[in-house]
Amino acid sequence: MKIKLSILFCTLFALWIQFPLKAEVDISEEKESYWSKWGKEKKSNKLRSASDSTKIYPHPFLTLHLGVAHTTNFGNVRLNSEQAQGTKISLRNDLDFPKTTISPRVNIIFNYGNFYNLAFDMYSANRRETEVISKDIKYGNAAFPAGSEVKTTLRLTYASLCYSKFFFDNGRGRIAALAGVAGIFYHLNIKSTTIADLSQKKSIFVPLPAIGLNGSVYLTKNLFLRGLIKYSAWWSKNYNCNVIEFIPYFEYFIFKNIGVGMRYNFGYTSFENLPDKKFNGSIENSFNAISGILVYRFLKKGTKGINKL
Repeated sequence: MKIKLSILFCTLFALWIQFPLKAEVDISEEKESYWSKWGKEKKSNKLRSASDSTKIYPHPFLTLHLGVAHTTNFGNVRLNSEQAQGTKISLRNDLDFPKTTISPRVNIIFNYGNFYNLAFDMYSANRRETEVISKDIKYGNAAFPAGSEVKTTLRLTYASLCYSKFFFDNGRGRIAALAGVAGIFYHLNIKSTTIADLSQKKSIFVPLPAIGLNGSVYLTKNLFLRGLIKYSAWWSKNYNCNVIEFIPYFEYFIFKNIGVGMRYNFGYTSFENLPDKKFNGSIENSFNAISGILVYRFLKKGTKGINKL
């Protein structure tokens, strides 16, 4: 009897040990399965998110901006003769140039590959004004006495071609370093309407290397923000040229390929000690421009995820 009770006791003890251990193993396996599944789902969501961001925020291979700028200019110019230094002429105060002007703007951006683009930008301003001057003005070899009436024509054209390489791109926003060339054409003609055959005109074209940064980000699927800062300069024994440009602007796409936008442009130009053969004198100009633009973008074939409004 004692032997039977001993056998029964040992059997029950063995079963009591076995079942809790098995339960612990099952619980451990269940926990491991849960965390493994959660990790896989998280990784899958990340990949899906990256894929969706590429579709929702596309980068077109070609973008065209056509617009009109309302520009405020402040500038002065001095043209020396071979014998003496010329007068520093304020275009606004001395020649009564208007404070603001309306001028066209053109911008073309070509994206190739995933990390490069080529951008062309052009700004042009043409002005004419007739004014009775209040002080003696010496411009080059011509001397215009105070009280005489002069007719002035100004043509100013700025263009740049820059290559950008993106070093950051998360599908929604991008940042790039840029390098290229900028060119400025400046023409000023002053002619007296009261003294016959008294006039002086001078033109100059200055090409400059340019460097800078540009970036862009989609704030929403349809609202796009761009910005760039650019510096062009050339220093040598004869040249001292500096051009600074800062341009933020946004685009809102009403349709898949067509949008509208606003653009702000600040620029500062300073030319001094230019070679005698080209322009013996100095030019300084700063401008602020607000532009309304029409945007047309060419998307790559197969681009999806953009709502047709």
